[in-house]
Amino acid sequence: HSFFGPAIALSTPKEPGQDIEPADLQGRDIRENDIVIFHTGWEKRSGSARFFQEEWPGISPAAADALVALRIKAVGIDSPSVDCPKAIAAGFVSHTRLLNARVPLFEALVNLPRVEGRRFFFIGLPLRIDQGEASPVRAIALLDGAKT
Repeated sequence: HSFFGPAIALSTPKEPGQDIEPADLQGRDIRENDIVIFHTGWEKRSGSARFFQEEWPGISPAAADALVALRIKAVGIDSPSVDCPKAIAAGFVSHTRLLNARVPLFEALVNLPRVEGRRFFFIGLPLRIDQGEASPVRAIALLDGAKT
């Protein structure tokens, strides 16, 4: 299933207004059916009003296309959305591209420094919400026994 499986957490430090780009994927050990999680550093703002202020980093449409081409299973990020505020205003471009390719999204992830740069087993099971389009999850990283 798309909500659990082998994962890799990539360190991709970003400042306000900077998105994940295809260059951020180069030379990384991204494998088919991986869950790819981006640690941009935005999680430092989690739990405060600053989390939703400024232009948080998202995943650019070009990077979303590159991830789909790599045939990943799911994608996660530590910012509020895989689309930055400008991309949300433009129609949720990366959301649309990833979800149309059946790639689930995990947003607002925390504690990523603990798994950054590592391969592990990720579990993020959504709740069944009638007519819902999103769900909270309890994201879990199992560090022992991950397929490498």
